[in-house]
Amino acid sequence: MDDSTKVHDHFQKVSGAFDSIYSGEQRSFIYRMVDILFRRRILEGRRNAILEFASPVKDKDILDIGCGPGRYVVMLAKDEPSSILGLDMSDSMIELAKRLAAERGITDICKFEKGGFLKKEFDKKFDIIIAAGVADYTSDPKVFLSKIKDILNERAIISFPVKWTIFTPIRMLWLFKRKCPNYYYSNSDIKRLVKECGLKIKSSKKIGSFLVPGNYIVVCEN
Repeated sequence: MDDSTKVHDHFQKVSGAFDSIYSGEQRSFIYRMVDILFRRRILEGRRNAILEFASPVKDKDILDIGCGPGRYVVMLAKDEPSSILGLDMSDSMIELAKRLAAERGITDICKFEKGGFLKKEFDKKFDIIIAAGVADYTSDPKVFLSKIKDILNERAIISFPVKWTIFTPIRMLWLFKRKCPNYYYSNSDIKRLVKECGLKIKSSKKIGSFLVPGNYIVVCEN
């Protein structure tokens, strides 16, 4: 079983629980406390940084790689982009995203497709590409970044999980038990990979701390 299949199977199982981190639905008291103290803080910090770096999006064509339940997409849609394509390998995540877009009345702007980014053939380039929580599960980040470069017009906003925090081993063990591959990066790793793929770092931001799992949010340009 290759990595992409393992990642697909993992997110098929956890899609509802993952989305409930944002919605607060269907969670026990203990899980809600863990979400508030750790997961939601991490995800909200990452989301806020990515939305900040993505702006302005008016009249832009946007690709959200690993769109999950579509939370970023519906927020970006408020600022009148030309189009947004959400791509995710999990059927259940795509169904959640479609349902959310329909509830918000933005299906004219937002489209969702099931599939892996590396296997998909694109017939156009995108002004803005977002990849939040994707490098975490990508075994060959050079191939991943190179493909982003090939279809990028303006800027890509990519999150990379921080390699060394107290909670990194806990997350690694949790995902290992679920047979889901996961990868982590230092700041120097990211700079080297981006340079090797012919991209340039315009700006970056580190969120989280040594005590809390964090991310580097990196803005890349051609």
